[in-house]
Amino acid sequence: MRPICSNCNALPCAVNYHRNGKVYYRKLCEKCNREKNKTITAKNPRWFLAGYRMKSSCENCGFKPKLPEQMTVYYIDGNREHISSRNLITLCLNCNVEVTATGWNRGDLQEDL
Repeated sequence: MRPICSNCNALPCAVNYHRNGKVYYRKLCEKCNREKNKTITAKNPRWFLAGYRMKSSCENCGFKPKLPEQMTVYYIDGNREHISSRNLITLCLNCNVEVTATGWNRGDLQEDL
């Protein structure tokens, strides 16, 4: 008899393999196994691995967020492969949209060449 999924307790377990005429089953059904494989942990972005850390406020308008998701790292020259700290600034989402549309032309920051 085919065992029931240990996660959802509703569907039968998926077949893992056959050996010597015997069927071996997984602990999970196909649906639960697919869902488990979808939950891959997010990798750290390259700017984080290079040592850059987001500031606590927006470098353009000074906004201080309540949630970290309200901030983003902006690449001044637009090249995501160029992760020099001189090329990265911390912006709130509103300023990110504005700067993306108009370009970074404030202060003494310049694109690294």
